[in-house]
Amino acid sequence: MKSSIAKLPAPYYELLHFRANDKYLPEMNWEELVTDFFSENVTQLAQGLSNTTSAFYGLMLKEIGDRYGPEIIESVSKSTVYALGRRTAQRLLQRKPDLERNARGIAKVAMSAIFNASPEYSFEMVRYDEDHVEMLMRGIDRYKKIAKELSIDKWLSTPIDAFAQGINDELGLAYQINMEVYSIDEESNCFYKITFGI
Repeated sequence: MKSSIAKLPAPYYELLHFRANDKYLPEMNWEELVTDFFSENVTQLAQGLSNTTSAFYGLMLKEIGDRYGPEIIESVSKSTVYALGRRTAQRLLQRKPDLERNARGIAKVAMSAIFNASPEYSFEMVRYDEDHVEMLMRGIDRYKKIAKELSIDKWLSTPIDAFAQGINDELGLAYQINMEVYSIDEESNCFYKITFGI
């Protein structure tokens, strides 16, 4: 019987090159497996990847706290997310080697991270000058959310400022990074302001 590929989720086709080497046994209904377990749309796919990232972050910190004491959780969180900021900047510089080395450059790396890895956030640019950028961020703080779920939130602050500092340092800049927490509620809905400037 010929398979009815049209029923498969749209992201499956977009990512077909990743699935090209999958092999199923003849008695397996591969279409049913794909339909049941593959993300139905891009939103679901992006959210699933983000949830996996935040779960890894939280579970690793919880394990570190259980082994070495909860007072170390904050420093490990900040240093890890700082390194992630540096790595994100490195990868973007490979794609955009002419990225400006100023506050706008920091903002562009931050925006690329939101576009590609943090679907929970929306941003609003308030100021966008070469040496001073202000952006508002709203959405779900996935770091806070997973920390709360794992009961380690009292040991942690949001690491977003450390991420921005990593970008700053990787670009060889000496800007001040300032983050203001305007609000964050029990469901981890947040409203932040982050500033890069001299």
